[in-house]
Amino acid sequence: MKPLFLLVLLAAIAPAAIHRVCWSVKTAVDVHCGEPLSKKAAEEFVARVSLEFPQLHHWVATEGTRANWNRARLAATAFAFAAGIYDAHTTTSVLAAGGVEKNALYGSHPSGVRLYGTNIGAVAAPLLLTEWWRRRHPDAAEALDKGGFVAALAGGSVHFGAGLHNESVLEKQKSLQGR
Repeated sequence: MKPLFLLVLLAAIAPAAIHRVCWSVKTAVDVHCGEPLSKKAAEEFVARVSLEFPQLHHWVATEGTRANWNRARLAATAFAFAAGIYDAHTTTSVLAAGGVEKNALYGSHPSGVRLYGTNIGAVAAPLLLTEWWRRRHPDAAEALDKGGFVAALAGGSVHFGAGLHNESVLEKQKSLQGR
């Protein structure tokens, strides 16, 4: 689960880059750039064209693109959903091994339905509310996406931390039972 967290975080916030092949005549100041390409395709194009047209100076220009905050928010929401399921699963395992829930929201022995339902609802409700608000106010979409990204990442991190804590409690219970 730890590598999943890092992968989602990096994929969500990493802005993409586009590559364009640019050229100019060595004596002129005019610079022209072609259509966006992948880095490999742009480098292959420069290598091939440099042989055919030695009088032109070719290079690959890399341009950064803006971060897609909607994609980042949705990726963080997927992480929060997975972390909520992980938390509910590990909590259920601890309860089955004789542990007690310390969260007053659930009670000392909550049912699995209550655990899963609350954790999934805690992710689904903000997602649905944000989608509804984005449709009604498209001018505020980017601000909503940024805030939703931070909120989903924070909520997912809390559930992820709770799941790790539950696993450590479960390991302690197993070691005590093994003695």
